[in-house]
Amino acid sequence: MNERAQVSIDYIVGIVLFLFGVSIIFYFAVNVISPVSQDSTKNQHMAMAISEFVVNYIHKDGVYKENVVNTTALQNFLNSGQSGVYSLLGLNSTGERFDVNITVKTLSYPRITVGSVGRPYHGSANYGYVERIVVNASNPSDFYIIEVRVW
Repeated sequence: MNERAQVSIDYIVGIVLFLFGVSIIFYFAVNVISPVSQDSTKNQHMAMAISEFVVNYIHKDGVYKENVVNTTALQNFLNSGQSGVYSLLGLNSTGERFDVNITVKTLSYPRITVGSVGRPYHGSANYGYVERIVVNASNPSDFYIIEVRVW
């Protein structure tokens, strides 16, 4: 039997065990350094769902491109008030309670707030946040950022 072959196999097994150990350490280190709580995951998913609903709700009829909005529908949505938006989104139920803030800003510099609806956001540590960029249907050079915060 050749001693050299045995040394090569031992060397390969050692490398495999070393890489396995390093991967286990990285797996646990990521979970220890940045733990993700279940609540923040729920809030993030809720923010994504609300942003999708809002963009579809204010979408320009007859336009088949995504993220093209009707500014009249956008202003009506922003003017509907907190109770109107919570009712529209179905957040008035007796189930789990979410607070929502939807802010619309212009994309151009300086960013000007077009409007905001929902509860004012006070810097909660556990929140979901989504930004959606939409285009004005009547003036395609106008872009808006829709920010959705859920906590």
